[in-house]
Amino acid sequence: MPSSVFPRPTFLTYESATAFGAPGPYMTVTRSGKVQTRGSTMRGRVWTETYNPMFIGSTEVEGWLAWVRWAWNTGTEFSIKHLTTPGSGRPPNGVGDLSVQVKGSSQTGATLVTDGWPTSTSNVVRAGDVIKVAGVNPVLQIVDDANSDGAGEASLYINPPIFVGGSPSDNAVITTTDVTITAVIAAEPNWPPVGNAFWYQGFSLTFRESP
Repeated sequence: MPSSVFPRPTFLTYESATAFGAPGPYMTVTRSGKVQTRGSTMRGRVWTETYNPMFIGSTEVEGWLAWVRWAWNTGTEFSIKHLTTPGSGRPPNGVGDLSVQVKGSSQTGATLVTDGWPTSTSNVVRAGDVIKVAGVNPVLQIVDDANSDGAGEASLYINPPIFVGGSPSDNAVITTTDVTITAVIAAEPNWPPVGNAFWYQGFSLTFRESP
């Protein structure tokens, strides 16, 4: 059975990666030109990775391409880290890997009350970090820096908000480091063009979170 984790063999280096995108708002423009927006309830971030040249005929390269074809053809979900996002492919800018938890059940909206942080500490999370909360499907991104109080509690401002019916349980575990994203390949790959007799060049993949 092929791996359910996106493979990153040593030969696979990336030329570029787009930021961890987010769906935009619903938007209308009135006849007077006024723009009216309403926050989107859509979930699922999208990003693209473009890879450096890969050696044609290499066992590793051809095996990796076979995995990509399988994942695209079957629509298989897999786990992947976003290469440039703190808390996922990079270390978090906050305090990092700790035994932190949700404090209180039935929480919804854009603020999440948590505990288990070092007491009276500045910047336990920083804007741009991502976290994963047990029982909440989407990966959550921190929108504003947060400090802990004297009891080790901190209110985190998150995106996307937690919707009604999707609340985590009290004491649900929060992952702050090496956060993985459940994703699919979102568009037909531009199957790697042959730059010359030896190298595949300019290959890219677009991923979509599948929360």
